Amino acid sequence: MQRLFGRRRMTAVDRRPALLSMAALMILLLPTLLLITSTQKTTALPLAVAGNSADIPPAESGLIASLDVISTDRGYLVEAKLRKSDVLATESDVETKKWVVENDTELQDTLRQLKNRDNLRTRIRLKPLANAKTQTVIHLLDLLKGDREGELFPETLILGEDGQ
Repeated sequence: MQRLFGRRRMTAVDRRPALLSMAALMILLLPTLLLITSTQKTTALPLAVAGNSADIPPAESGLIASLDVISTDRGYLVEAKLRKSDVLATESDVETKKWVVENDTELQDTLRQLKNRDNLRTRIRLKPLANAKTQTVIHLLDLLKGDREGELFPETLILGEDGQ
């Protein structure tokens, strides 16, 4: 009986077509992949602008109930409402303390003392002068954010003339 397919001798497999197709894929896919991907990391900073004072989340409940820095013609007025630490005191029992400071270093020293009293507090309110330039307000924001010892109050609320 004769075989339908005769026995052939095994010849060496030609690998050139496979290598050629892989090279063609690399020539097409690699540049496309490099064009659509970016090696730069993109970051986003959240910007929260509240419509009114009711939209602002409440501050932390620590020793300091509220902390305000008010710009004056001669310097700054730091006003802190401190919760009483008496056993019988309620949440609303506060004591108001005021400091008049004349320059930036005194301001940061006063804020550092307050930060050491309530280390978890991150929010402060700033009321600049009505005619303050943008550069001055940015400088004040930088002063309130941190000093040479580290972070002070990174969350700053800027108050208008009406106090809101």
